[in-house]
Amino acid sequence: MTPRARAGTVIDRFRHVLWIGGGTGAGKTSVATALVERHGLQSYYYDWHDARDHSERVNPIRHPAMHKWEAMSADQRWLTRPADMAQAALDSSRERMEMVIEDLVARPEEQAIVAEGYGFYPELIAPLLASPRSAVWLLPTPEFREQSLKLRGWAAPVGTRDPARARANKLERDALLTEHARRAAQASALRVIEIDGSASLDQVVQSVEQHFTPILERLARSAPASDPDRDESLRLRVIGSFPRFLATCTRAHAVVERVAARCGLAPYQLGLMNSAYLAAGRDHFTEQTLRDAIPGTENSRLGPGHWQPLIAAGFATAHGSGWILSAPGLAVLVEFYGEVRAEVARRIAPPALTGRVGEVLERMSFAIPLSPRASRIRAMWGEDPGTTLMRLYRAVWELSIYFRHAGPANRLWPVGPRLQMLEREISDLITLLAA
Repeated sequence: MTPRARAGTVIDRFRHVLWIGGGTGAGKTSVATALVERHGLQSYYYDWHDARDHSERVNPIRHPAMHKWEAMSADQRWLTRPADMAQAALDSSRERMEMVIEDLVARPEEQAIVAEGYGFYPELIAPLLASPRSAVWLLPTPEFREQSLKLRGWAAPVGTRDPARARANKLERDALLTEHARRAAQASALRVIEIDGSASLDQVVQSVEQHFTPILERLARSAPASDPDRDESLRLRVIGSFPRFLATCTRAHAVVERVAARCGLAPYQLGLMNSAYLAAGRDHFTEQTLRDAIPGTENSRLGPGHWQPLIAAGFATAHGSGWILSAPGLAVLVEFYGEVRAEVARRIAPPALTGRVGEVLERMSFAIPLSPRASRIRAMWGEDPGTTLMRLYRAVWELSIYFRHAGPANRLWPVGPRLQMLEREISDLITLLAA
């Protein structure tokens, strides 16, 4: 195969991808999200994968720069020459692009994708473009970047012995990378939009949308017709798979039985304690609180008799017409959630597959209103769940609660081919985890 033929094949494979690159703090994610919502496109958020499944896929031989970065301390990363930091970022981005391509090739081609990320440097994207109208770079001025990061609550890289120097180094590194992107875009005659705060977010979205218009129109002509009934059926199937996914991650009731036995409880009693915690936290709860929290208990014999052994054992305290979980009871739940984490950590699933499902479902879990039950899961689980699979587990747990009590939020779901793919992928994950 000739170099031209190989290049043509690569270009054809990415004709349905719109690329948004640029500097940190430029609004890439906001612009991409607006386009996704307006045009019903797939999304690919570089930062999301960078912080999750890409880290799990690093191979020291294939990805030496990424491996070196992962092994560095905070001081080694941020308290060195900004020029060296910029070069390290470029080296890592070249290696990570291999993972990006693997991710995008796994997506359905029937639906256009908006891919955004700071690591999409022009020299990496140019060989993939059938048209210069398929890519744009948002390049912030140093003043805009600093103001943007301040509004996001960013102060400095964490964990260094000299936060002020680390902050200054990162800002200088980012400025060097922005200039690199500008020069590389000019060398390939690719579009740059300067972000200095003079244009509103809506105006920037409009500029990017106008640049992409010929590609959006071509992709719209070739896109399959939408089918709301089919999409709704697929959504319900995905929601229906949530209990099976959660069960396969922890081998069904194995964790409950193990922790209950250690604590001298019947499995149902530990389940009741967890339901009470999710329903009321540390507050007073009653029989009705539990009936509202546990599906299928409307006509059950659930009542005070189920709680008397827990009160007698000191795991709960009587309070008026109900109960409060005691400190020993909460300690049992801390142990239970720790066991859940450990059990999920033992499961093996391909990070790329878990990441594709997680990009949709985890982002949904953070986009929906945070219910009291979900906030209690986060409090017990911790803000940093760990691996991509563990993050996905927590997200599905939260979504299971949300959809049970609030119904589907259709706006948050992908549609068409991407939804079909999500349904297949979560089914594949369940099969792999159950093996």
